[in-house]
Amino acid sequence: RRPLHMVMARGTLPSFQGHCIDGAQTRLTITSECLDRNRTIWQLGGQIAEQGVNSSPEDLVRHAVAELKATLPSIDVDSLEFATYRIDRAERKSRLGMRPDSPQIQRVQNVITCWPTKLAFAPRVAEKIAHLLKSELQIPGTNPDWAPARPADWTIPAVAQAPWEQDLTWYNGAGMPQETPLAKAG
Repeated sequence: RRPLHMVMARGTLPSFQGHCIDGAQTRLTITSECLDRNRTIWQLGGQIAEQGVNSSPEDLVRHAVAELKATLPSIDVDSLEFATYRIDRAERKSRLGMRPDSPQIQRVQNVITCWPTKLAFAPRVAEKIAHLLKSELQIPGTNPDWAPARPADWTIPAVAQAPWEQDLTWYNGAGMPQETPLAKAG
């Protein structure tokens, strides 16, 4: 188990997917989700989420504000709202408890489970699974348009609620709670 304490920033933010690197460490990883024309959510991970595991939400928000000011000084962090959530990494268990350095795929009977370990590995995982399926189903050739058809009796599962859609406490940049949670803000 390798837990993370993620920070979310909400406000008038540009769409941004990237890393702020400090030497060999990923100081800050930012992924974006557009809520509407005026608001974007940034999820802040990387070193801040790893080291924030033992921090309170208030302390981690204050640290996140300081990191954003240091790494992206042109962002107006004073106008943003922040929330945190805790999550365990979606990784296959390793013998030494270390981060896997490549995507992990495990097949048990008729179930294939995959752990990309990093979003950047998702295309490679899809490629490996497609190859595995083609091999097992003995699909001839390498037709790039081939895709397995979904059986007619399979239902489409519900999509999990995004962290920012949950009833969380949102904070200002000083780590003070806001009055209106996002779920009620509309």
